[in-house]
Amino acid sequence: MTGHGSLLGQVEFFAILISTEGAGARSCNRGLRSLHPAFTETTLHGAIVEAATSVIGIEDVIVEHPPLVTFTPSSIDEVHTFAVSPCPQDVGTIRFTNRSGFDLRIQALSHPSNIGSVGANNALVQAGETLNVTIRFQCLAPRDAEGNVRFRVLAQDGSGREERIDIPVRVIVEGAPDG
Repeated sequence: MTGHGSLLGQVEFFAILISTEGAGARSCNRGLRSLHPAFTETTLHGAIVEAATSVIGIEDVIVEHPPLVTFTPSSIDEVHTFAVSPCPQDVGTIRFTNRSGFDLRIQALSHPSNIGSVGANNALVQAGETLNVTIRFQCLAPRDAEGNVRFRVLAQDGSGREERIDIPVRVIVEGAPDG
């Protein structure tokens, strides 16, 4: 196992799903997923298989990382009063906090009809910093709006790591004329 021990020390969390069938297996039948740039399937696979297969069979190996960002709130639910509330109306702010040790890019990918966002147009967020993204009811039509605002978070460390985040948004329009 020479050379592999230092790689394993860099993993924040990893799980080995063990099957008692096929003891002594020398490969992971359903693959390996590593999102850390220092790992390749060969080096990580070899290190774990070399360490574990003499005793147990390995069914699957998955390398998992903590989320790149945390965010609040997890959803937005607001009321727009026709002819009273401002148009457009800011209905909430989502705070994305970078929990990684490197810069991230945050992009708004999609919105429900009549909903927009301000502040997530390929924004660069440094490690430990917070990005505030305003969610806005556009007032394009006097009817309720509901759906997910989808964001993409891209690691800027060369790994290609990406997360997608869907935040449910609902705006109820009160007092709108019928028809």
